[in-house]
This record gives sequence, C-alpha cells and structure tokens, in this order.
Amino acid sequence: AKLKSTFGISGFPTIVLVDAEGRPYAKTGYQEGGAENYLKHLTKLRTQKKERDRALDAAAKSEGANRAKQLDTALKTIQAKLDGSQPGSAQGLVLGTYRDIVKEIITLDANNKAGLKAKYETMRNTEGLKAKLKEISRGSRGAKPEETLAKYDELLKDKPTGEALQEILYHKSMVYDRKGDKTTAKELLEEARKAAPRSPRAKRIRDILRNYFDPKKAT
Repeated sequence: AKLKSTFGISGFPTIVLVDAEGRPYAKTGYQEGGAENYLKHLTKLRTQKKERDRALDAAAKSEGANRAKQLDTALKTIQAKLDGSQPGSAQGLVLGTYRDIVKEIITLDANNKAGLKAKYETMRNTEGLKAKLKEISRGSRGAKPEETLAKYDELLKDKPTGEALQEILYHKSMVYDRKGDKTTAKELLEEARKAAPRSPRAKRIRDILRNYFDPKKAT
C-alpha cells in the first residue's frame, strides 16, 4: 500500500524503474510480444536514466539561479517521461521522490527572482490539497452529500486560487451531480475551468461539459 501511494499506482500491471535512491525515471505497463520483447522495452527505458543523469550533472556545474533553472528543466524532463499520455499526472510523484532537488531549487531561488520558489511551493501546496481531497472523497462513502459539501466549503474558506480552487470546485460538482442537481454541477464545472484554463484538469472538465452536459449531444 505504501509503494502504491508513493508511486501513484492506479492500475495494474504498473512497472516503475527507479535508481538506487528509489527515485523513478520511467514508468510503464503491459507490453505485447512476450518476455524477449519486454526486456528490450525495459532496456530502452533505462536510457531515460542516462538522460536524467546528464541533465542533473549539467546542473551540478552551475551555481545560483542558473543551477536552479537547470534543475527545474531536469525535473520537467523527468516528469514528462513519467507522465506518459497523461500530462501533469506525475507531478506529485516527482515532488514526493525528488524532494532534495525541489528543496534545493527553492533555496537557490530564495528571493523568487526566477519565479521558481513560488512555482514549487504552489505545486507542493496543490499536491497537499489533492491528498486532502482524496481523504474527503474516501470519507464520503455512506455520508450525506451535505456533510461532504461542508468539508469542501471549509477548504474554500482559505480563498484558494488557480488549480487549487479548480480542484475543490471540480470535486464539489461531482457531489452535486450525484445528488441529481446537474444545474449546480455544471455551474461549478464552468467556474472550475475558468480558475485554471490551461491545466490538465481543465481539459478533462471541457470534455465533461461537452460530452455530458451538452443538451444537443444529450438528445
């Protein structure tokens, strides 16, 4: 269960390639073609570690803001490899397993001149919020919708913005949808989309609005 949580496993089989420190650099699943083909697939994935190490080694030769920027680029490259076909899905995984690098970036950009301190602190706060939302979602089983909505409203009292606000509104909309109040559910989704229109969640919301709430398609 701990490994499932650490590496964000949601389906099986999931294979995660990690280094000696437990930091992931590749993620995959089932592949056709038998054992020989799978070994070739894993061998190819192992080259991603070499790419990662080169990026981190390049950053090690720099100092200050330049080092922070290169480390940021390295983490973005790692996340892109781990995301696969779901952009943004590995953000929590990278933040949780590359904590030392994230901490170093924030320290190097302490005055936020490069905007990296704010970026990573926001990302960490967002992932913390997602954990709270998962906890509320798990606790909603068997609970009255009003009790669950009250917990989301409690989070909104902190006046979150951007993706944080988007996540809370998205989850609230799902509760209203289960209650049968599709009007409020749709309004919350539209508000959520506007909160962070370029986020991975926003794309998912647009699909829901188009495919589920569009009256023309519903008929």
